[in-house]
Amino acid sequence: METKRNKIWLIIPVLVILGAIIKQLVVTYITPYENVEIIQGLLDLRFIRHYDVFHLNLSDNPKAWVLSIVMLLMVFIIELSLRGTKGFDKISWFLTQVFEKAHLQVSLYIVVAGVLGNIIDKSFRGYVVDYLYFLPNTSDYVYNLEDLFIYGGYIAFIIGILVFGIAMIGNRVKNEIKDNRKITLFGGISR
Repeated sequence: METKRNKIWLIIPVLVILGAIIKQLVVTYITPYENVEIIQGLLDLRFIRHYDVFHLNLSDNPKAWVLSIVMLLMVFIIELSLRGTKGFDKISWFLTQVFEKAHLQVSLYIVVAGVLGNIIDKSFRGYVVDYLYFLPNTSDYVYNLEDLFIYGGYIAFIIGILVFGIAMIGNRVKNEIKDNRKITLFGGISR
């Protein structure tokens, strides 16, 4: 299991590199604010220099930097707890069980890749390259692949937590019924 888990994190550098390559292609071949129609009325490529990360203005809002750092620290602490690092091994049973699920790890790592990609872009260019212009006739928002990683990863993680939580509760109820125990709403399990 540990070997498999150690390989799952490799999705982070792969996605960060993929995002960086696409951003470099956009900067090289598309003029700022030029629309390149991909799917009529649905998707255009439009190069925008976005001077904030996660659509939060970092220059005027230091809280956005704090949010970014806190998110990365949380991921780091979770990773240390899963590795059994001394001092971090006392995280709750549920958290450990949740993050032992490969699909939840992948969704979390996809979010991390999105966050890192945007932070790296902001750090080296001074702005974030946005280029995915969905519904160009009705929307003003332009995104990049990393934004989709962040939003998609969060959605997948929340759905995974809900499914895992429901399955975990279902298994517990099934086991307690099998053992002829009564399950009460607030009192837990009784005989």
